Amino acid sequence: MNYSRRPRLLKDYPAGTVSVQEFAVRHGVAEALLRHHITEGIDDEHVEATPIRFGLDGRRTYHYLPPEQQSQCLAFWDKHKIPYRTR
Repeated sequence: MNYSRRPRLLKDYPAGTVSVQEFAVRHGVAEALLRHHITEGIDDEHVEATPIRFGLDGRRTYHYLPPEQQSQCLAFWDKHKIPYRTR
């Protein structure tokens, strides 16, 4: 997939903000696993992600990780011994 285009949804977010999907692909982690860490977590601890609602009714949501949340996600994976690929 081509992730080079920055969606208009991200215009108000820091440079380097990426979708959960892109972050998972970059680090060789299943997107479903990362989404589970966001929604369910491990031992009452969750990965923080920024939800961005869109659509006419605002029911659809994309989750993004600004640089700070990306670092927190990697620390979460390290703490819980989740294997991931470094760049």
